[in-house]
Amino acid sequence: MKHWQANRRAVLAEVFMPGMTVSEAADALAMALGTSFSIATVRNDLLELGLTPANGTERRRVATKSRREEVRARVLAGESPRAIAQQLHAAVDRVKADIQALVAEGELPEEMIARAFAMRQIDALARYIPALGPDAQAAYEKLRRAVFSH
Repeated sequence: MKHWQANRRAVLAEVFMPGMTVSEAADALAMALGTSFSIATVRNDLLELGLTPANGTERRRVATKSRREEVRARVLAGESPRAIAQQLHAAVDRVKADIQALVAEGELPEEMIARAFAMRQIDALARYIPALGPDAQAAYEKLRRAVFSH
């Protein structure tokens, strides 16, 4: 039993890199040994070896802040949530949630977000306008001018 524990810790010391979280260290150990161990076991082994794992929560917090700064800059540049999501390799829902959080924090003006959404919707309707009557076309143009002129 002690031999297995010593072997596991020796391999863990080899695969552990500074900046890894306990979960990442557990994954690396599982790949190296071909069997998985609980997070608690890996955490105890790391502490026993004197290695300090990174805080995963703090890393996610930093990543979220960084992503939101990028989303903010791209939204202010006029990009759509879908385009931002594709460029950041993130889910569209995640980008939309970031935009809502930025609006709630006062980092993005709510009117600008609403106007951009309305502009995209109006542009999407443009292909249907030729099929409408003159009154509907005039109403569409009036709406378009009202949203795009500000």
